[in-house]
Amino acid sequence: LGVELLCPVESAEALVAFMRARDIAVVIFTLWFWSGGPPIPKLFLRPVRTRLPHAKIVVMSDDVHHERLRLKLEHANSAADAADRDGVERMKQEELTHYYYADHVLTISELDRQLVVSALADGRRMSAQRRQPPLR
Repeated sequence: LGVELLCPVESAEALVAFMRARDIAVVIFTLWFWSGGPPIPKLFLRPVRTRLPHAKIVVMSDDVHHERLRLKLEHANSAADAADRDGVERMKQEELTHYYYADHVLTISELDRQLVVSALADGRRMSAQRRQPPLR
């Protein structure tokens, strides 16, 4: 394909060095919370943003994770305890922080885009330019 890959990405430093050496201008991080480890943006977004400020960062998500977890808890047990609700709120804040600091966010559907935008606090709204309708 003519695309050089860095696999596996051993560290943030390795990713930054790889991008710098090849003058890479865009990086896409996938955001999933279900793999058991920390989400990719948690590992790499800040180092790329601070060391390569010219690079555009895209976060691509297949879900509104905090909403899925909230619904799962709601349907599994109507009396979710405070720790469960705190876990949903922590996931929501982490998810929204990754979106906020990205240059672009790709969602899997218009509904997911609407949920993400509506979940952002007023002071942390993304500009309209960053909230384009999905491609058709």
